[in-house]
Amino acid sequence: MGVGSGPAAAAGEIEAWSVSHFRSATYNIRNSNQPHRWEEIAGLVARNDVVALQEVRDDPYRGDANGANGFEDERVLGEWQSTQGRWVRLLSYTWTPPGGRQVFVYKLTNIRQQRAVALIVRAPIPTDDFFLVPEVADDVASKAMLGAIVPNAAGHEGIFFSAHALNGGGDVGDLVRTASGAANGRPWAVMGDFNTIPTWDNQLPPGARFVTSGNPTYHCGVGGQRRNEYDYMVTNDQGPLTATANPGTSNSPSDHCTVEFEPVPVCAAFGVRGADAPCVPPAPDAARSTGVSFVNRTGCDLTLEFHALSHGIWSAAPPELILREQGAAWASESSGLATGTEGTVRYVTQNCLEPSDGNRQIQLHWNNPFIGSNGYDENGSDFSTFRVERQGGAGNNATVIWTARQKPTAVVAMGDSYISGEAGRWAGNANTGNAGSAWGTDRAASGCNADESSCRPDLEEVYGHTSYDGGNRCDRSDVSEIAGAEIDGIPPERRFNLACSGATTDHVLRSGFKGERPQVEQLKDLARHYRVRTIVLSVGGNDLDFSGIVSGCAQRFLSGFGACRSGQDSAFRSKLTGVEDKVVETMNGIHSAMRSQGYDSRYYRLVAQSYAGPIARSADMRYPTESYERYTSGGCPFYDEDATWARDEVIPAISTMIRSAARRGDAFFLDVQDALAGHELCHKGAEQATAAHTLTSPLPAAKAEWVRWVPYLLLPWGSQGDQQEAVHPNAYGQKALSGCLTQASGQIGIGGREFRCTSTAGSAQPSVQTVEYDIRASANLHKENRRTGLGGDLPDWSKAGYRGGELLPLVVRLGNPRCAITPEELAEQYDVKSDDGQDDTAGIQKAIDYIRTSCTPYASRNNLSLIELPRGTVEVSKQVSVDASYLVIRGRGTTPGTGTKIVFRPDAATRYDTLYQGSRWDQDAMRYECPGKLGGSITGTGGWIWPGRALFRVQTREVSAKHQRMCGDISSIPENRRDLFEGSVNQHWESGVTLVENPATPGYAARQGDTTIPLSGSADMSAFKPGGYLWVGAANSVAFYDSQGIGVTGMSGEKENLHMRQQVFVISSVDSAARTVTIDKPLEFDVPVNSVSDGSPPIDNTIYPSKVTPLKMITDVGFENFTFTQQIDGLSAECAAPAPNCATHNYGNLAPEAAMHGIVFKWAANSWVRGTRGEMTGSHPVVTEVAKNLQIQDNYFDGAWNKGKGGNGYLRGSRVWDSLYAFNTTRNLRHFTFQWSASGNVVFANDFDSDLNLHGGWERRNLFDNNTVHVPYNHSSGSCTVNCGGEGGVGDKGTWWPIYWSAGYKASKWSGSSGPQNVFFNNDLTKQTVKNGPYQPYQSYSTRGRVYQFGSVEGSPQSFKPLDYGTGDPNPIPDWAGEENRDYTGGLGVDGSHRDGGDSLFVKTYRP
Repeated sequence: MGVGSGPAAAAGEIEAWSVSHFRSATYNIRNSNQPHRWEEIAGLVARNDVVALQEVRDDPYRGDANGANGFEDERVLGEWQSTQGRWVRLLSYTWTPPGGRQVFVYKLTNIRQQRAVALIVRAPIPTDDFFLVPEVADDVASKAMLGAIVPNAAGHEGIFFSAHALNGGGDVGDLVRTASGAANGRPWAVMGDFNTIPTWDNQLPPGARFVTSGNPTYHCGVGGQRRNEYDYMVTNDQGPLTATANPGTSNSPSDHCTVEFEPVPVCAAFGVRGADAPCVPPAPDAARSTGVSFVNRTGCDLTLEFHALSHGIWSAAPPELILREQGAAWASESSGLATGTEGTVRYVTQNCLEPSDGNRQIQLHWNNPFIGSNGYDENGSDFSTFRVERQGGAGNNATVIWTARQKPTAVVAMGDSYISGEAGRWAGNANTGNAGSAWGTDRAASGCNADESSCRPDLEEVYGHTSYDGGNRCDRSDVSEIAGAEIDGIPPERRFNLACSGATTDHVLRSGFKGERPQVEQLKDLARHYRVRTIVLSVGGNDLDFSGIVSGCAQRFLSGFGACRSGQDSAFRSKLTGVEDKVVETMNGIHSAMRSQGYDSRYYRLVAQSYAGPIARSADMRYPTESYERYTSGGCPFYDEDATWARDEVIPAISTMIRSAARRGDAFFLDVQDALAGHELCHKGAEQATAAHTLTSPLPAAKAEWVRWVPYLLLPWGSQGDQQEAVHPNAYGQKALSGCLTQASGQIGIGGREFRCTSTAGSAQPSVQTVEYDIRASANLHKENRRTGLGGDLPDWSKAGYRGGELLPLVVRLGNPRCAITPEELAEQYDVKSDDGQDDTAGIQKAIDYIRTSCTPYASRNNLSLIELPRGTVEVSKQVSVDASYLVIRGRGTTPGTGTKIVFRPDAATRYDTLYQGSRWDQDAMRYECPGKLGGSITGTGGWIWPGRALFRVQTREVSAKHQRMCGDISSIPENRRDLFEGSVNQHWESGVTLVENPATPGYAARQGDTTIPLSGSADMSAFKPGGYLWVGAANSVAFYDSQGIGVTGMSGEKENLHMRQQVFVISSVDSAARTVTIDKPLEFDVPVNSVSDGSPPIDNTIYPSKVTPLKMITDVGFENFTFTQQIDGLSAECAAPAPNCATHNYGNLAPEAAMHGIVFKWAANSWVRGTRGEMTGSHPVVTEVAKNLQIQDNYFDGAWNKGKGGNGYLRGSRVWDSLYAFNTTRNLRHFTFQWSASGNVVFANDFDSDLNLHGGWERRNLFDNNTVHVPYNHSSGSCTVNCGGEGGVGDKGTWWPIYWSAGYKASKWSGSSGPQNVFFNNDLTKQTVKNGPYQPYQSYSTRGRVYQFGSVEGSPQSFKPLDYGTGDPNPIPDWAGEENRDYTGGLGVDGSHRDGGDSLFVKTYRP
């Protein structure tokens, strides 16, 4: 009998040794000798070969009320003095449970500790077969461990230990390593209460593993944050076992579950859905074989991606598909003399219950060699999302069982006492003694008499095993901040509290503390076993010795030595910088720990938290004089000067320091300095409990102090609680902080970065305000701040922008590392390397293509892919096609030297090789003819790629079936013509469907306000899908042109067969029988069946049909945080001699062959450009052509090489709907434009030095709100040196003013008139009217509070009216140029009758 026992078993005996052939159980019985507890144990004994018990009383069980069925035959097998100086005794008993057979009880008592451990077995154990493990930790609470060699009826023997670890599990590694050493190579199992969750696998001996139930076993029968899995088995036996946890069934159960461990038959191990699951055993006739059983608990279906054998042959191949919650099996065997078998399979997830889990890997490898040990691994699996557990695998003909599980989500608190929950014992303060419930404030009071004057304090109910009385004094309370925080729907048992009272940054980062490992090491354990979503950190206060400051000030008050401020302030402030550096180091250490477990910073959020002001300032003191009553009655022994200093200087200084650290340490910041305001200690707005309050009727939180007072020091009665709890948030304060964290976490989801939590006297909960965003626009643009229900018949713009009003994603939420391409991976796998002068086009395109094929099918708006560009300069020579939805392309910022800069140098195949008279791109001349395989031909033209080529083009490259038939594989088409056919699947002249008349509206398929559109009989209804996008185009007609004033005598402008009126909708429903589609919102225009069905004559003798087209849109593409520019050889953006054609305010085309854009969105939706800088693009920095719900936000665009004829150099919104342009700055561009039926868009809070240009084509219902537009004198088409031209290709009169409106006669040259209800509100519009002169207000349309609706009938703004001279009826203006300063209100085409008192028509509150 002793530590270790006997030699290792001989080789021939090994097969008889086993743990996995036993039924066993463990139970912490919580120091009870009640009969009902032993009735539960009797049930365990009846079902199991060995039962391990913890917290067994020193005295034996005496039986029931009649003395029956108690322990008998007590014997002392040994007694000795332990390493802690305590006497330890091994006792044995026989016990015959009611209705059962006799069993044998062996109990190892830690004398007078009442925390014995025991083993109950079915056969007596020889004395020499015991293993007595002394306390392994230098801690008075450490307990000895009892082990024994136990036989079972099947002839197996195993070594079983019963263990009870220290609170917090500080000795678990030593316990199991000692057990492993004592077993001396034989199978062993340690069962018991480990007092920590099973995440410490890095402390296990080689070959050991956990066997767990996967459910809480501590406080398992109740709710709350303290539900944890503390009871389980650690064993070196790899045989299959299953564990089941059950709460007690008695009327007074233990606070622990019973846990039973049962052998699992090999084939049943993976039979998740019953006995019919497949089973492929190993091949016993082969020299070596491996049968694999696999259980899929990933929440996804698994598709076989790869399988191969390095040695051997398949006995049974792995299946192509494993459905979730199903099992599968396969096997391989050797195939030759003296050979083994080795194989690998890789599955990829799909159809996941949580979409973000899609497209991840599970990879399994086995090696059963002819000579040597068997080997298994799971390398290559996605451990950030899944746990892959392995059992079995021994022997020449082995069976291995793998189970892949989805890791559950978790949140974690780290740091010191302010977040551990210290003082959570107290629900307010009470000026009474320490007996009873302290007037209902002592939450640890239990077993009270009727009037609560006598109670038994049970600190474990509040602090668990971490209390200051019997625990390790970390004081993690059941109402700690993390325990009550509702974050991402994570349940209380997965809100982990690692914080510990007294912890410093060093204890978080590198040093063990109070018997526990450094908190980052514990975090690593959690991150391995859970998906950690949020980490909240409160640290730095102990580094600053804040508690020492408070204690010193209190002692001076009690001693009458005067205020402490003067002696403390300088030393305190001198520490701030150094502590800030330590906090930043701690944050970096947390990030490093997470990276070591496979996390990218995008997968989780770190929230740094400041400290709440605990003491009322002097002006708010309930005790106005500095008398001793402050202490004897209020528990706040502080001078006025010190109280005010602490509240108004110390706490704010710490908050400022933590905020700065958070910004440096890539963390969110939660400022809680005012979270307890009005409820601080001794605040006049708060109260103490009285004798009228009880545990069942406590002082309400709204009236209470939320900070624990300084307990009695000098009074005759005993102190309530412990000094350690003083001046900490009490239970009410902790709940308030939980509310802060809950609210802040929600606001992180809508763009917040820094938050302030505040409270007031009389409030029951604080409130959180976002005070800083990553990008300032978020403060204004969030959905709750948007206005609806505007008067004056104004449109509703509240759903403009990304996802109908959602904020842009602040943190790209990636669950799949395969879909996040880092700069390092770009360099290694795609050869994209910054600053090397090499062309990176092919590598970037290859990375996008990978995302499109491997990630987009599994992606979603909440599961975005990412390509992160490196710092430095990246070179691009060709257009990059971005046809992968749910993709963010992000740089490292726009700061020169540290950011990302993309330099676009279009090569010969990208530059335009057809120019009109050398001045602009000639789209019609850019042609390519496909001869066709069966006769006939088809010719693509440059118009098919309008608005032109770009650095990035967001558009499908899918080719229509017709073009595939005619052109074959377009890769054979010359490179400079190939893109003419890309995306042709969306061209309405190829895929468009004609319409039929609605009998209720003769001549029309639908009228303005309708939502149902009838399709022609030839329509393929299967092409229209609910939720898909639908383009609707209404044919132009003479009547429509006439309504624009084009048919007025003397102004018969040009008329074309086009779809000037068009829009993209979402399909709500499809009626295949009726051949109709229903769209998601009403039409904004009439849709005639064709150009003559409204009674008009044909245009150019042609009947032109209206059409609809189902679109294949690219969605959720974002461009962020990089600079892009286009370099033109021989040209300089600088206006300095001898440059002949400088680009600044030069409204010509300096290099028309290179008029490429920055970013094109064509057939795109719910996408964005944010935080970019465009410098000297070839033409437009951002341009749209059939796009919806875009958001162009917080960008800076400066200059273009081409700003002349052909429509170059704009920030251009064409055929764009319901999109938002906000907080952008542009310089040296030609215009900001909406044109070609653009509708429902908002231009908000931008800073432009070019005009707001309604460029024609029936653009309508757009809002220009709170923009700053300062137009210089030389902003005009006349400011030009080469390839000049005004609107429509000819020079304009004068100069451009802050607003441009396209009159029908002039604009018919390129499209047609601007449409109705283009609204201007509260814009700052100025114009420099003379060269080098002052900027003058653009008086006609600048009055604040007045709503200017262009193209609208006065009093009926939804109806169109051309701008008119008012000297005839009608007498529309032919051209805006020269007529810009007329006042068109009062019935002349601008409805100015409506006024609004708000800051904005778009948002409720505008914060510039």
